[in-house]
Amino acid sequence: MARQARLGAWEIVPIREAEPISLNAAHQIRDQLASKQIGSIIVVTPGFRSRRASLVYRTVLHEVGTRVSCAPVFGRTTPERWTDTWHGIQQVTEEFLKLQYYRFYVIPFLA
Repeated sequence: MARQARLGAWEIVPIREAEPISLNAAHQIRDQLASKQIGSIIVVTPGFRSRRASLVYRTVLHEVGTRVSCAPVFGRTTPERWTDTWHGIQQVTEEFLKLQYYRFYVIPFLA
């Protein structure tokens, strides 16, 4: 992706994976972005997780003034065809419930 975007210099930000992973990752990435004064990022995430990723990263990175955009990527299960299989229904239901958990339980405690 860095080559496609024609980025001259880029680096990988290693993170520790501790639950909840997206929230802890956002906090660790926030510290790196703040130290380098980066003003905006694009989060590339699986399609049905994009709302939750956007909510988490925008909430955490807003504190340091970093703008966040989210680029959802879909595989075989798309918004038009998620009801075609039981696995698609499970996936969308799981992501919806996780989004509500973050929206009503996790994020309010960050503020």
